[in-house]
Amino acid sequence: MLSAWRYGMPLRFEIGNKFPSFSLKGEDERVMSFEELSDGMPLLLVFYRGPWWPKWQVQLSELVEFHRSTNVAYCRVAAVSVDPPRVQQAFRAGLGAKFPFLSDQDLELTEALGIKETTDKIHGPLPVPFTFALLPDQTIFRIFNGWYFVGRPTPEELRQTIRDLMGRTVK
Repeated sequence: MLSAWRYGMPLRFEIGNKFPSFSLKGEDERVMSFEELSDGMPLLLVFYRGPWWPKWQVQLSELVEFHRSTNVAYCRVAAVSVDPPRVQQAFRAGLGAKFPFLSDQDLELTEALGIKETTDKIHGPLPVPFTFALLPDQTIFRIFNGWYFVGRPTPEELRQTIRDLMGRTVK
């Protein structure tokens, strides 16, 4: 199995392992589990740092456009940040996003995954911006480490990942 690494240290998850079973508040204050979000389909789970970061405005704008094809490709998308639901609601509306935004305001999921980044003393602690591609049973299929902007998946990389995911789930 392949491990995800950060700062030369292994993180608490591996490709092929089950993603932690969590429920988080959505931008509408409704609590949703990842199982509920995926609804038996693959799930792309994108951790982002907040709407004030230009990099996230770019990446999530691309994700909004890309989401139109994920819906017809039988794949779900969700975005996670530490922002409170009201902030996420405004950001989601401004982007015109149709996929859920989830709040890990208490950093419980971030801590469980071991992806808390503490070097940003102004905004932190925040999650390292990982993107997880999960199979319908919540098994981790692919991991993108977005510590640097170029590590974040492009829409084409996500499309290829969905193609690979579908090859695993449709026999």
